[in-house]
Amino acid sequence: MTDILPPSDDYTAGDLVVDHPHRELVKNRIRDIRPLLDVTEVAHSEALGLTRLHLEGVSAFGASKGLAEDDAAAIELVIDELRRGFAADFGGWVPEMAPDPTMTAIVGYPHTKPMFFTTDLTPAPASLAPIADSTLGAGVRVAVLDTGLVLHPALKGHASEAHDCSDENNDDNKDDDKDPVMAWAGHATFVAGLIAQQAPGCEIVVHRALKSNGRATNWDTAVALAELADDKEGYAVVNLSLGCRLGGPDGPLALRRAVARHGRHTLLVAAAGNHGASAMPTTPVWPAAFPGVTAVGAYALDDGHQELSQITPLLPWVDCVAHGSGVTSTYLSDVTLTIDNQPLAFTGYATWSGTSFAAANVSGAVAAALRPGERPAKTLERLLGDSGSGVSRFSLPAAGHAG
Repeated sequence: MTDILPPSDDYTAGDLVVDHPHRELVKNRIRDIRPLLDVTEVAHSEALGLTRLHLEGVSAFGASKGLAEDDAAAIELVIDELRRGFAADFGGWVPEMAPDPTMTAIVGYPHTKPMFFTTDLTPAPASLAPIADSTLGAGVRVAVLDTGLVLHPALKGHASEAHDCSDENNDDNKDDDKDPVMAWAGHATFVAGLIAQQAPGCEIVVHRALKSNGRATNWDTAVALAELADDKEGYAVVNLSLGCRLGGPDGPLALRRAVARHGRHTLLVAAAGNHGASAMPTTPVWPAAFPGVTAVGAYALDDGHQELSQITPLLPWVDCVAHGSGVTSTYLSDVTLTIDNQPLAFTGYATWSGTSFAAANVSGAVAAALRPGERPAKTLERLLGDSGSGVSRFSLPAAGHAG
């Protein structure tokens, strides 16, 4: 196993998304200005109102402009040229279009570029992650958009994986078993365990959007999130322990559309990112930075006192903090992972750090405290006003956009 996941700050080479009604306009313009690029429609989402296009030959085009042959950012050059052309022809009007960035589970300490698996991920005993025999949270449904759920005896009756979550959007998932087991494969299981510890009576449904290496396209992630909004039974909370750091000041287009699909009866809870101590501490992480999404930072416990973790970005869009450093939960069983060049044997439980897990603790706390007929955002407000809830407001005065 490699100890390092490649950086998340990249694009799906040659792919862009465009507002569906204007797809032919964009395709024709590409053919006019860049006839050597072969443009094809890859996918369409009615829920997002977007079409995904692929430009074959865009890497070679980037190389001709001085970029590396495999530099996926070449798509930015094409889109910039398109925007300038449309603006000149139509009085400044430009159809909505954007590159398709890569998403990754937000884990790692303390950096996200690259994301190191340090000794913060360590085996742990089951006694540190008890799931009580309780009905707390009964009747509440929580969706987890993440990697696949690993079967774990402690999660039986608490968490399940959606049947349709990896068939269409993640064809590459079928190849996961051919690769060495990576730490990320246990990410959803860890997240689900934390939610179950808080609200053992709730129903946790894991929707697999990320592959077991922790990565997916923004498009696949956005489509999966949009589809959750149309679930017949509905979800009170959607946990998003994932993110990307590309997309401009407004965030990735497809993901922005997906967030907008969710109404006031669903609380979107997202990891704020682990880049507070990195070389890029002010970079927005999406979907956490979107209005209407609860962005969660992490704190550590020192003799029972909360201490803000250095991984938490000190930015106005962070809404709240929860325990996320040195937390213990369900994890991979009967597997040995090489971390910091040391083989570590895991037997079903682990201790890990990340805002991913702070977000899971917020999702679980809301599920446990939700009252019949109450909006989940209102529940979160009650928790933020309760000093014993384990969920605290973020200290920056400009924070607090969600709900």
